Amino acid sequence: MKKWIALATGLSLVLSGFAAAGFQPSKVQAADRTGFVQTDGTQFLLDGSTFYYAGTNNYYLNFKPQYEVDQVIEDAAAMGLKVIRTWGNLDAGVKTDKVNKDGYTVFTDSVDGSGEKEGVYYQYFDADLGRPVVNEGKDGLQKLDYAIYKAEQEGVRLLITFTNNWEAFGGMNQYVKWAKLAGENVTGHDDFYTNETIKGWYKDYIKTLLNHENVYTGVKYKDDPTIFSWELANEPRCESDAGCENHVVENWASEMSDYVKSIDSNHMLAVGDEGFYNYGYNDFPEGDHKYVYHGSSGMDWLSLTNLPNIDYGTIHVYCDQWGLTKEQGNFWFKKHGEDAAAMNKPVIVEEFGWKDKSERADVYNEWFDIFEGNTYEGVEYAGTNYWMLASLTGDGTLYQDYDGYTVYYKGDANGNPTQDACDAIMAHAQRMDAKNTQNSVSPKKANFDIVKPADIQLRTTMELGSVSGVQFGDKMLTEGTDYTVEDNVITISAKVLEGLELGNYKITILTTDGNQPTVLVSVIDSNAETQKKSVIDNFESYADDAELAAAYHRNSSGDSLTVSLDAEHAKNGNYAMKYEYSVADGGAGYCGTTKKLNGADWTGFDGIHFWILSDGSNRDTTIQFIDGAGAYWESIQHVTAETGWQEVKIPFSDFHLQQWGAAAETPTLNGVSEYSIYTGQNGNPGTGVWYFDDIGLYQDGATVPDAEVVESSATFSKQAPADVIFTIITNGHAVTGISEDGEALQQGVDFAINGSQFRFNQSYLETLSEGVHTYHVGFATCPDLVLTITVTGSTVTTTETTTEPSETTTTTTTKPTTTTTTTTTTTTTTTTTTTEEITTTEETTTTEVVTTTEEITTTEEVTTTEEVTTTEEVTTTEEVTTTEEVTTTEEETTTEEVTTEETTTETTIPERTITIHKIAPAAASATQSEDGIYSIQYDPHDMAGVTFGIYDADGNLVETVITDENGYAESSILNGDYYTVQEMQTVSGYVMSTEPYVIDFTTNEGDTANLEITNDIIRCQIHLSKQLEGNAGDITMVQFGLYTAQDIPLLDGTVVPSDSCIGIANAQEDGTILFEDTLPAGNYYVKELATADGYVLSDTIYPVEIIYPEDQTIADITFEVNNGDPIINYQTTTTTTTTEEVTETQPEETTVTTVTETTASTGTSDVHGGTDSKTTTSTTTTTTTTTTTTTTTITTTKDDSSSTTKKKTTSSSGSGKTSSGGSSGSTKTTPKTADDRMLPIVITGSAAFLFAAASKPKRKKNQKV
Repeated sequence: MKKWIALATGLSLVLSGFAAAGFQPSKVQAADRTGFVQTDGTQFLLDGSTFYYAGTNNYYLNFKPQYEVDQVIEDAAAMGLKVIRTWGNLDAGVKTDKVNKDGYTVFTDSVDGSGEKEGVYYQYFDADLGRPVVNEGKDGLQKLDYAIYKAEQEGVRLLITFTNNWEAFGGMNQYVKWAKLAGENVTGHDDFYTNETIKGWYKDYIKTLLNHENVYTGVKYKDDPTIFSWELANEPRCESDAGCENHVVENWASEMSDYVKSIDSNHMLAVGDEGFYNYGYNDFPEGDHKYVYHGSSGMDWLSLTNLPNIDYGTIHVYCDQWGLTKEQGNFWFKKHGEDAAAMNKPVIVEEFGWKDKSERADVYNEWFDIFEGNTYEGVEYAGTNYWMLASLTGDGTLYQDYDGYTVYYKGDANGNPTQDACDAIMAHAQRMDAKNTQNSVSPKKANFDIVKPADIQLRTTMELGSVSGVQFGDKMLTEGTDYTVEDNVITISAKVLEGLELGNYKITILTTDGNQPTVLVSVIDSNAETQKKSVIDNFESYADDAELAAAYHRNSSGDSLTVSLDAEHAKNGNYAMKYEYSVADGGAGYCGTTKKLNGADWTGFDGIHFWILSDGSNRDTTIQFIDGAGAYWESIQHVTAETGWQEVKIPFSDFHLQQWGAAAETPTLNGVSEYSIYTGQNGNPGTGVWYFDDIGLYQDGATVPDAEVVESSATFSKQAPADVIFTIITNGHAVTGISEDGEALQQGVDFAINGSQFRFNQSYLETLSEGVHTYHVGFATCPDLVLTITVTGSTVTTTETTTEPSETTTTTTTKPTTTTTTTTTTTTTTTTTTTEEITTTEETTTTEVVTTTEEITTTEEVTTTEEVTTTEEVTTTEEVTTTEEVTTTEEETTTEEVTTEETTTETTIPERTITIHKIAPAAASATQSEDGIYSIQYDPHDMAGVTFGIYDADGNLVETVITDENGYAESSILNGDYYTVQEMQTVSGYVMSTEPYVIDFTTNEGDTANLEITNDIIRCQIHLSKQLEGNAGDITMVQFGLYTAQDIPLLDGTVVPSDSCIGIANAQEDGTILFEDTLPAGNYYVKELATADGYVLSDTIYPVEIIYPEDQTIADITFEVNNGDPIINYQTTTTTTTTEEVTETQPEETTVTTVTETTASTGTSDVHGGTDSKTTTSTTTTTTTTTTTTTTTITTTKDDSSSTTKKKTTSSSGSGKTSSGGSSGSTKTTPKTADDRMLPIVITGSAAFLFAAASKPKRKKNQKV
């Protein structure tokens, strides 16, 4: 496609330097056996040097767009972070053949929402095969491919998990769900560790993953040193094996670690657990936080880390979620550091966080002292990964801090909210790196620009040994010729790099001792980079309409719009964008579509340029973009009614600031987040079609010379075959193709274009005959260039005789107005003889007789006679003659006789039309019952904006029509007898009709066929699940109300006011609550109105946003409340605290008992939200004198308002008075984990010890995506 800036771009034949001598260093592709991080006692080693590191976590590298992946990895590199931990799984449910409104595949039975993440999924369940299948495509593992590739470019390594204990990204629960679908006898999460079928599937995935070849590097994962390590799972737990009595996780980890190492011996492997110990309750170590030390989740860190194929230990910590103080966190680090040293294995703290931003930097600095070995004797961590790093999104804002632990490197327009913690982490990273005794080189990345070639200088720092050589790819360079060394500076000659293909190459500094540092060199074309930057969209990169539609998002508040690829109307290249709009009269009055640009840099350009093919409607075209500061800019262009393509140039000075964005005086052109195309703002309703092509940027005053070739000829030898590469200065002109003798070559097969380099592929060149081949390189806006390739190098003696078939055919073709009879006779004889002489004789005789008579022939007889005689003789002699002479004799005789008789008969062609009237029920009015509940009534209403296709008798699409504001659409003039009408696109909120409507004009009364088609409205199901703690009450007493969260407009001009009750539903025996109704799109909420006796009424409001997908073909759609997770009611509680005391001076024991009882009654609420609740508290205290009594108080607070309190009471001798005090436990709000529990009373001897588990660690990361 045409580029909008004049650029000196070159495409040169590689005939100089190393290339001429047959030297072509390999790109960074093939696996390098060095460079893998390994263990040595308690340390990591990299190529003989220690590898202490600071790192981070990020969970969205495996599915987000490349721009957002780039931002995270580049930020990590800038912070000095060496390892990023990320997820290697993304598991969905059962794959269907449907797509959602965003064009993403629809899955059923997914445990994590829709299953896919922005259309990406790594595994899914195939219902036909009855097993999971791995997706290695561009919407699958190729997303992880890119993250690994990008990490390599930035000198960062990835620590990748195989699965997840939690439901985020599928994980273990998805495997169990698959097993249920396959008919396996499984009951819950923990079957993941023991079910043989599941374990087999898990192994299959690991095998596929390790052997997957990265499409960007050509390296299999198991051979890629960019991968720091693998982990069996993120935070595995097995609640059913409390105390690890059955060693479930240990047995599983042992089996799986053996399996991984049998495939991949290059990489390290860890379990990925949190570090929970399995001590007995009487044997817990120093410190008073008990849960994490007693195996309650079936985990035993010591046994797991000690497995022979587990290379190092991992620990996590979230003090504020686990109920730990900072000091208890310090002991956690000390304990694991000492135990790892005793096992002689490294340990890393691979997840840690502190929520309070005001304290975070100080807490981290104290912890960093421990990790770096400055606090406890013999305690040192080999690596650290804080939770978590996120960065800018495609719209220029920071990725949301969903869980409260994110630390950013850079800020957005509002700055960096975590700057102090970021500074602390970067300082820690520098100190960790300083612990490494290693040789280094600077810079780590360098560019070689073929437009302005220059030597590359590298500065080395040698801690061990000295420089012994330089290796470029897999070739050794020659000192003095290819490079020089002076002091600590190595200069690589530009001649080494000249003539190389664009791409990335590795230079290795060889040393006499220690590690061998590497430099990544990118061979670039700066002109091509700028040219690429000038393209907003040329519509050549999309595979199909669905991919285009996924990139361009229609404004859902506007009228109907469809975009698609169109080859017929392309201005340049292969495709333009077809823009089919319908602006309804009385509707939104506009329509538009938006494409994300991911922070594009438009600096250096003067405006936007595009081509448009108008429909003659005189409607306005509005171009809008959001700049790097978040400001909205618009320019309205009037499209004239002239036919043909029109060129539109809009200087940035013609764009006007819109009031709904950020304030600005001029556009901020660096960091542009999106652009949009709108129509209809000038109040001109109707339908139409525009075509857009080559949307880009331009510079004023740029002159565009014709394309020119640097060297136009080359030689290809079949005895020494290799690709042939040319250099051409394209000057921004779009290439339309390459051809030889009018036959087009196929791009991507016969040739490839890489920036300024055009490469003729060896596989194509080997098919050519010897001699000179002439090629024309076509351009859209300048004359062609001519290239020649001389093919040499093969000797073959062949004799071949071929007799072509003789064919006589008589054909009669009858059309409505024409009858034609044609008789053709063709005889061809070709004989070719090749010998080793240079004499060539070619004789061709052709006789052609054509007779035409304008008479009517009514015969419909067809006679075909075909006689084929073929003789083929091939003789090949293996003897080589040194004479390069060839004699070719070719004789061809062709006789063709054609007789044509044609007659034209006048006929009358009928003029027929099809009229469609579309109606559907719409929210027209509402009534309110005596108890205040609203009911919405639906009346038939004309539907505008519905698209229909009209197909002929052969199933070919003849025409597309769209209903107007009155619900009518009419076809153009039709001439056939039979047609079918099919609905192609409907309005959001309605069920698209799939019924074909057949029109038979031979039986229709008149030449107009009238259809009235009715759409059903989508029936909405709002589903929630309810649980009662302990299942002790009547769950059918639970009642919820459904309310509006906004005014709902109706056709009669009234509204259903916000906060109005529109339905009440009771729980079924299984806890299911279901609201079924036809509801307009909008915002609603549900809340509890009544609960069971003995349970606390919840006052939580659960929002429900009803958004209907477009083109829905199913009449029902379900919306899950609370993400489908059960809503739990907690019991009112009675708590008894008993204290037992032995008085040594008396022969008898005196017991003092304090009982405190708190009872909260159930609450009920009316439909307006009022709540009636009562609380009764009674206390009974019995004390005796002359004794001393101690009672411990522990409070555990659940996610709702219910609480249980045990008090600590001290009675002094003889006084009869009591004093009380206590400490509260922690509060956790993360759903979908086990509840907090009180541990039992443990009595030893005559003393009673009462203690409880502080808040049991739950999932701490809200991985919102």
